[in-house]
Order: sequence, then structure tokens, then C-alpha cells
Amino acid sequence: MQRPNAPSVPPLAETFAHLATVRGEHPAVVGPREALSYAALQRSVTSLSGGLVSRGLEGAVIAMLLPSDLAYVATMLAITDRRGVFAPMDAAWPEARLRSALELTRPSALVVTPEQVERVSAFVECELLVVEGRAADGFRFRTVKSAAARPTPHNDLTTPWTEDSLYLVYTSGSTGTPNAVEGSHLSLAVFIEWQARTFEVGPECRVSQLAPTTFDVSLRDFFLPLCTGGTLYIPAAGTRYHPVLFPRWVAEHRINLMHSVPSVFKLASEVSWTNAKLKGSFDSLRKLFLSGERLYVEDARHLQANLSPDAQLINFYGPSECTLIKTCFVVPRDLRGLEGDVVPLGRPIEGCEVRLEGGPDERSGELVLESEFLAKGYYRNPELTEAKFSSRARPDAPRLRAYRTGDLGTRDDQGLLHFVGRKDHQIKVNGNRVELGEVEHCLRRMPGVSNAVVVASDARQGADPTLSCVYAGEGDLTEDQVRAHLLQHLPKYMVPTNVRRLGELPLLTNGKVDRKQIASLF
Repeated sequence: MQRPNAPSVPPLAETFAHLATVRGEHPAVVGPREALSYAALQRSVTSLSGGLVSRGLEGAVIAMLLPSDLAYVATMLAITDRRGVFAPMDAAWPEARLRSALELTRPSALVVTPEQVERVSAFVECELLVVEGRAADGFRFRTVKSAAARPTPHNDLTTPWTEDSLYLVYTSGSTGTPNAVEGSHLSLAVFIEWQARTFEVGPECRVSQLAPTTFDVSLRDFFLPLCTGGTLYIPAAGTRYHPVLFPRWVAEHRINLMHSVPSVFKLASEVSWTNAKLKGSFDSLRKLFLSGERLYVEDARHLQANLSPDAQLINFYGPSECTLIKTCFVVPRDLRGLEGDVVPLGRPIEGCEVRLEGGPDERSGELVLESEFLAKGYYRNPELTEAKFSSRARPDAPRLRAYRTGDLGTRDDQGLLHFVGRKDHQIKVNGNRVELGEVEHCLRRMPGVSNAVVVASDARQGADPTLSCVYAGEGDLTEDQVRAHLLQHLPKYMVPTNVRRLGELPLLTNGKVDRKQIASLF
């Protein structure tokens, strides 16, 4: 295993602060309405950092209910600078989901926009902060509600920063409640340095911010340009992946590096390749990193034909538990040598090894990722952490651990890894992880539902799997009422498209629900 020289990788906030002095008035972030130079952004970071210190929030877990904008970037950098842990949350989540995430996280503070204060103040027990001010003048915190208890640091400020946690991201949980992956500061810093060095990303990069902030992959969007001296571009919410506005925005800002989910980018870009007025909108792209779901060979061929001849198409793979990415495949221009109809996951990146376990031979089985640069585990869930992570420490690699992904794969004669499916009932919708068990659990808690099963169709090329559910109910409970209940408790992407009521659920001879028969109903 080739190991990066971890001690030589500085903390992310230190890297940004150095670049702020070097780049000065060079644009750091360009938002929908305002832009900030490196120097101006650093002034806001310094102001917000001081606000955290004065409130005793150094090293603390801080939740963020903010849209992706200049204030979000400055707040995230300030928390990073003060060795805190940021936990992004989504204003679009239903209240039940938001409450569940806050209960799990137990942050020392929650940072919101002024518009969110009324919504959350009634049930938030931690310190409630509003980030306010104009980007050009510098952001600052204002306390709306103080906490009864003093904040408790999560990171031990007496130890080196390399021991710190940095972020929490929420994933679907099979027990009915979300899990929070606890990301490592060192692991993220090592990854950002690796990506910048491997793909020669420097001050000329113009990176789009497309992923939801609640996804760990958004950290590539934010930190890659800001830690290389480049520029981060944040589109308006209505522009992201809009079939007409998005291509125009990419062309206007000459975006040259982008991270995306394959099917989402395909849908957003197809219009530009068939519309004469939009043709050439993506000509500025030089690096397109795709991850989050299968990349089909036919789609890759179509992308290669429509992107600039010198654009690179890169397929990334890695669950949130592994710190963004752990395998990589640079898609060749000539795709005829690839086996099957799905692009390979590729080979392990620097500092990682991949083993295949539980299959008929060493070339097939569950993908087990081994590295010193994984996430720390599941926040406040030591049992699940112990079940999924295991120590492989040795004298030359004291941090070495392994993570069982639950993904099934094979290794071909060239040493390339291929994804073939899942061991469990987890699927992906637009890159979002969905545990079918969490949706089922939510259904079974609804008054009048005696049992429920959720199934997913097979993912087709360029399309997500479709979620469908059947339920056995009492009284006059309607399918519309069931769907409305789910929308009150789950993000929209987790709510089944098809809902059907049955008198009783079909069973196998062993008494278990016959999922295949249920799937055949749709």
C-alpha cells in the first residue's frame, strides 16, 4: 500500500488562510448575487471564528441549517478553523426529520438564516445563532437563543489536529432513524491533497458547487478550489441542473471542473447537445468527476462524444464512511476494451487497498476498503461502528482500519474492480442512499398500517430505481393518506412513487414476506 506522508498535509483552514494571503483579490467564491475575493472571505472567516471563540464553541459540534451560499462557505471555514465539527442540515427536510437529526447530533449550537429562526426556536435546546451581514462587509454571528448548559468540545484541543473529527453527514438507517457518519479532518485533508495533485488542479480551476450540502461529496466542491487557489462557483437554486439555465450558467462562468451524479448530469446536459442555441455550453469542461451510482458505458460514450476532446471523464467510488472516494477510473476515449455495459470502479487510490471477501474466490465478494484515512465511524453509535469497521493497525500504519461496504464486486484480469450489486436492501436515488427498512419503519408507525413492505425496481441505464410500497391497513386509510404521512417524515427522494393497499401481504413458506411477488405487482 502506497501511503501519503500524512504529517506533511496541513489542516484545511491553514491551507486556505495561506492562499488568502497569496491570492488576495482573486475571486474565491462567486455566488448567484455576490462574489468574494480570498482576502474578503478570510475577513469573514476571522470574524466568525472570533464569534465562536467568544461563545466557547471551539472544538464543538455545530449544526448548520443554511443554504449553499457565501455565508455557508464562511461559516464552514470558521468552524474548521476553530477545530469544530460542522453538521449540515437541509431546510427542505420535514420537521420530523430535522428534529431526529438534531436529537442524534446534540449540537452545541445551530446556525440558521434569519428566515429559519421562527421555525426552529420552539424545539431547539442548544445555542441558536443567526449568521448575518453582507458578504462584502463581513459576516458575523448573532445569538438568538442561549443554551442552558455550557458548550462541550467534541474535539480535544490539547491533542494534534490530526485526531479531530470535522463533519457529520446523515445516511439512511435500516432501523428507522438516520445514522451520522463522523468524518475525519485528516482523512479529508489527505483526499483533497491527493485529488489536487493527481489531477493537476491548481489556481486556474473553476469549480461548480452542485451537490447538496448534506452530502459528503459537496466537500470536494468546497475545499478543492479553496485549497488550490481556484474559484468556487455557486449557482442559484433554480439554476442547478435546469435543462436550459444550467448549461448557460456553465458557459457563462467557463466552469472547467465539475463533480456530479452520472444520471443527473446526463439529463441536464442532453438538452444542450440537441439545442442549437445551447450547443457548446460544456466546451469549457476539462475534468468531469462522476460518482454516486453506476456509470454506464453507453452514457460514457455519449459524454465523450459531446465534451471537449481534451476533457477527462473520471469515475469515482467510495461510500461516505470512507471519506469521499477510495477507487478511481479514468475513462479512456476508446471504450471498446471495457468489459460489460458498466464502467469499472477502477483501482484503489493512493493510501487504500480493496479486498473482496465472502465470494467463491478472491476475485469476487463484498468490497472491503482498507485505509488509514477512513471516517471515524458512526456518531454516537459504537455498536454499528464496531459492526462495520475493524482495526488493522500495525507498527508502520497505526491508523489502518477496514470498512465493509455491503457492495458486491469483482476484479478482472487487468486488476480493475467492478460493482455488481448490494448485499442488503440499500439502494441509491440520485446518489442518495436509501435503506428500504427506514421507509418501511416509517410506514409501520402510521396509525392504521399493520404491515408494509417497500421494494425497488432494478436501476435502468440513465434512470434511478423506482420505489414502490404495499401496506396492509385498517379502516378507511387511503393510499393518498399514506403518501402524505411519508412526506411529513422523510425527504422526498425516500417517498415511494407507487403506493398500493393489499388485504394481506404475500408470504413465503417460511413465513417471510415474498418481496419478489410484491415487486411483480408494479
